[in-house]
Amino acid sequence: MATRSHPHPHPRALDAGSLLDALEDLIDPELPTQVIGIEAHDEHVDLHVAPLPRDERTGAAGLFGMRGSPAWCAAAISFAGRARHLEHGHVIGPAAGLLVVDRNGGVASRLLVDGDDAHPVDPFDAGRPEGLTVDALHRVLGLPSPGAPPATPLVTLAVWSQVVILHTLDREQLSWPDAVALHPGDPHTHGSRGVGASVETVVEATLRTEGDLDWERLHRRACTGHAPPDLTPREVRWMDPTLFARWTLGGLPDVELAAQVLAAHGQHHTARSMLAVGEAVVATVGPVNHG
Repeated sequence: MATRSHPHPHPRALDAGSLLDALEDLIDPELPTQVIGIEAHDEHVDLHVAPLPRDERTGAAGLFGMRGSPAWCAAAISFAGRARHLEHGHVIGPAAGLLVVDRNGGVASRLLVDGDDAHPVDPFDAGRPEGLTVDALHRVLGLPSPGAPPATPLVTLAVWSQVVILHTLDREQLSWPDAVALHPGDPHTHGSRGVGASVETVVEATLRTEGDLDWERLHRRACTGHAPPDLTPREVRWMDPTLFARWTLGGLPDVELAAQVLAAHGQHHTARSMLAVGEAVVATVGPVNHG
């Protein structure tokens, strides 16, 4: 990592928000994506800077396995690219941002699009930046990932969606009773292969899986050589159970994708029923908690 000094007008203010304000000149669309370790001194901070390693899985995976110095008061990532409209995908303009996580787990971020502050609207966002990059920066500092692992019913939905997609692609059709029969929660149904199963029955079966997964145990098992194929053993050991759980769930399809595949194969009733199950489960346990 290259090291350079940077002025800090309030050297005792080492929270993420204060550091973000002090380092706003790093928000530059001309700069490459960089990992930054921040080390505080009496009247300035030292910035230990390195390019973010490229990773085909996702950008934040370039952070996997990194360990910051105990002397760092915070870790950050600066990035640049092009912003696209969420709905139609058209390029809006050049974008640049900075995300900072401090030693106390405080998080602050700023995104500029065409030089102006961008404030994306997220109905599930309480104002705190969240996501894989936030989790990874916590781990760089040796901090636990914020929040709790995904609720088991959300994992059940994802596993069910994956099996439904595979069967639909293989057979080119999948009735609702057949889809119910594939549900890992073993819904209580009348008749064979899920005949007569209602959406409510499948929702109840999904919710009953709460507590069936022990992410700490699964993480320990992965650390002993049973890692997923998209993670190295070293990366698994660097993760904590919460980040491991979120990464695992992120590798599975959601109900919306399963419904799209079903509808593309003419299985509209099954698609609508799966979406109804997903909506009811999320309404009960909440969406995926990213921290």
